[in-house]
Amino acid sequence: MASDPKEYLIHLEQAFYFAMVSSYAQGMHLLFKASETYSFKLELDQIAKIWRGGCIIRSAFLEDIYSAFHKNKKLEHLLLDEGVQVKVKKSLPGIRTVVSDATKFGLALSAYAASLSYFDTLRSESMPSNLIQAQRDFFGAHTYELIGKEGVFHTEWNETIKA
Repeated sequence: MASDPKEYLIHLEQAFYFAMVSSYAQGMHLLFKASETYSFKLELDQIAKIWRGGCIIRSAFLEDIYSAFHKNKKLEHLLLDEGVQVKVKKSLPGIRTVVSDATKFGLALSAYAASLSYFDTLRSESMPSNLIQAQRDFFGAHTYELIGKEGVFHTEWNETIKA
C-alpha cells in the first residue's frame, strides 16, 4: 500500500475509472448481443448520444462510447476500441493495486474485483472453465474436454486420489 495518501488517491481514481468503463463495456456488449440475437437493429452510437444528452447515467465517458461505436458500427465490444484500450491500460495499475490491497486487508470491493476479473477473463486464452468441468466430473461424472486432445473424458477421481 502506498505510504503517500495523494499517491494512493490516484490509484483509487484509476480503480473507479476502470470499474466504470468495465460496467459500460458490459452493458453495451449486452445491447450488441441482444440486437444481434433479436434483430433489434440498435444503433449503439445513438444510444450513447441519447444517454450523453440528458439521462441519469450521464458521464463524460459517454462521448468515448459514442465515438467508438460511431467510428465502427460493427464494434462488438467497447474494449476492442483502440481509444478505450489506451484509457483502460492507464487505469489498470490502479485497479490492480486497490483490489490487491483490499484483498490483503480483508476489505470487500466486490464490484471492483468483479470488473477486474471480467477484464482478465476477456483477455485470457484459457478460461477457468477447465476447473469447473473437472469439478462437475468429480461430483457427477459429467465428463470434460482437454486442451490439445480430441474427445470427451471422465476420470474416476477417487481412484486417482488413492494412487
